[in-house]
Amino acid sequence: TEIYPLSLPDALPISCELAITERGGKAIPRIRKDLDYLVIGTMASRDWANTSHGRKIEKAIEYKKDNCPIYIIEEKQWVGHL
Repeated sequence: TEIYPLSLPDALPISCELAITERGGKAIPRIRKDLDYLVIGTMASRDWANTSHGRKIEKAIEYKKDNCPIYIIEEKQWVGHL
C-alpha cells in the first residue's frame, strides 16, 4: 500500500511515515498513478486549488478519472483507522 500524506498538521511528518511503514505501507514523496491513498490534512483554505497541495489533489483526481484506484481520504478518517 502506497500512501501520500498531504499536509497533516495534527501529526509530525516523521510520525505519519512511521505509522504507515509500521503497518506495511510505504509513504511516497509525490503523487503517482500507482498511489493507493492520498491523505488530506484538516487545514483548508478557500484558495486550496491555487496551492501546491491543491495541485496534488487535482492530479490525484485526474488519475482517478483515468481509472487509477486512488482513494482520497481526510486525515481524521486515516487516523481513525490506525
